[in-house]
Amino acid sequence: MNNLYGAYVWNYVGNEDKVEGISGNHSYIVCVENPTPNGAIWRLHMTKWFFKGDELKVMDPAGNPHYFKIEKDGFYVVNESDNRNSVRVYRIKGVRYWAEIKAPGVNPDEILTIV
Repeated sequence: MNNLYGAYVWNYVGNEDKVEGISGNHSYIVCVENPTPNGAIWRLHMTKWFFKGDELKVMDPAGNPHYFKIEKDGFYVVNESDNRNSVRVYRIKGVRYWAEIKAPGVNPDEILTIV
């Protein structure tokens, strides 16, 4: 079995309307700060970056196509497996950091241990 260690380069987002170094329709991990009365809670989301004007076609679990037109640049969550046979696409607000997701280049069966 191979041991793989990954590292992510986290990029700070000072202005959500001017994110640089991003590619369209590419997967990213984003870190969002959610303020609470007891302090901030940080949440990670798997997202894709889309540019204004991009169009998406997403199939729901029943095989029905759903079409979306992106109205604003940003990180979006695409929920393709909703139990109600619908698809949701929504923009994540409050992103403070983003990191590119790189494919490991190996078969998961060679590196995963399930206990």
